[in-house]
Amino acid sequence: MSEQYSFEDGQAYDDLYHWIWQFRKILSGDCARQERQLPISDQYIDLSKGLLLEDPAILEPIILPELDCVTVAFEQLLQAMAEHRWVRVRYGINEFLKVYLYHILQSTSTEDTKKETTRYLSVIRHIFEYGLSPSFPFTESLWSFLSTCLETTGLTLARYDQWQAIEVLLLETATMGRLAAREGLQTAPLQHFFRRLENQCRLQGDEEKKIANLARNLRFNLEV
Repeated sequence: MSEQYSFEDGQAYDDLYHWIWQFRKILSGDCARQERQLPISDQYIDLSKGLLLEDPAILEPIILPELDCVTVAFEQLLQAMAEHRWVRVRYGINEFLKVYLYHILQSTSTEDTKKETTRYLSVIRHIFEYGLSPSFPFTESLWSFLSTCLETTGLTLARYDQWQAIEVLLLETATMGRLAAREGLQTAPLQHFFRRLENQCRLQGDEEKKIANLARNLRFNLEV
């Protein structure tokens, strides 16, 4: 009997480690696609883009969209949330933001920095919105964890003068904060983060002062 329990315990460890490992590989783009003759194309028609369809014939062929690692990772996080696997959700979000930071701190393009920050933070916002569902049992834990992670992420960006990225992060974080306030969740950690960033940037250059003013305004309007 003891050997059976030992095997099951070991399998539980292996399953969790394997999930985190695979999730990180997805984010890193290391998971090779299986060679399949699938009609994947950048000509995929996305109706949400407001396209004018002049020829109905273009709707007939089966064309699949090109999926990137962020989209696939988002899908994995949603599945973990639907299954109430809090540990996977927690470590998944952590790895997600770590990969984001790595990409941003390696980037030399301001335009790419804003675009990537918007892309990654929109996923975090969607995760939070899903976490507000009555069917998700860890809403408060999720919000507390996200608040701490976003503070660490924002202060790291500030340390490396990534002001364009911080602006996007602050706006997205404030949007989540206002939604959290309406749901009765604590916003004190976010206010602390905004004040800390404001004080850090207030007496520095023009870019820093802009961020300080933004953080101040968002902090004052967080629960409006």
